[in-house]
Amino acid sequence: MEEISDLNELGIFEKDLTKLQNLGIIEKNLVNEFRVRYKDNKIRQRLSTFNTQFQQIDYFIENLEMLKQDFERMQKADKIVQEIVSRAQEDKKFLSFAIAIGIWRMLNASDMPAVVDNVLSAGFSPRDWGIISLRSAPYLSLELVKKVAEIEKLEDTFNYMKTIEFISETPNLDKLDIHNVLRVKEVLRWQKICEMLNKENIKFLGFSWFVAFILEKSDALLSYIDFSAKVANIIKECIKKILRAEYSVLANKLTDSMRVFGRTT
Repeated sequence: MEEISDLNELGIFEKDLTKLQNLGIIEKNLVNEFRVRYKDNKIRQRLSTFNTQFQQIDYFIENLEMLKQDFERMQKADKIVQEIVSRAQEDKKFLSFAIAIGIWRMLNASDMPAVVDNVLSAGFSPRDWGIISLRSAPYLSLELVKKVAEIEKLEDTFNYMKTIEFISETPNLDKLDIHNVLRVKEVLRWQKICEMLNKENIKFLGFSWFVAFILEKSDALLSYIDFSAKVANIIKECIKKILRAEYSVLANKLTDSMRVFGRTT
């Protein structure tokens, strides 16, 4: 028998809870704690229609501490996203800077995938490409962002976010000489990518990645799939409010742009 305080967190529907209580599988005491009698194989066999619910209870109890932490992270994520929405609605500079940081984060997280033959033809070794291409991320992200906002230095965006306590430190934005930046752009066919992504695409990508980046830095990303889905919906609502379009519509438009790019390569 196991005791837990809130069976609603298991994702079990109210009608199932009632049935389980009526069958004596779940008991509730005066302080609203539930006692679950479900480990007996005979009970499980007799109530085979509740296998999914039993599995959920198993998972919940085995991972109780992790789920509690995820629930707290979900609440933190909701609070952070609401603050992002408020800032973005009140301050155009915040939104521009958020998009810039998001584009940088997207490129930085991508590991700059490229065709090996193109990498070698440009005079890079695989190891050099991994290092130099990532160091070009600040330059490439700034070039994209300038299509939607007037930003001169990526450092300014991070310093601003530090002053309003959205981030605690500025990442290492390594300086790279223009010669190597041009070599990286050639390998990536960067001009084509810039042409492919319109203003709406850039805002969508940048803002989405910024929200995810801030949640990651705030330890507000989750591991339990049900909670993760809820946070994903919170993020989608945030994007809808700020970019004034449904997430699915923006995602489809980005996909359409990429299809056009694919046909021209």
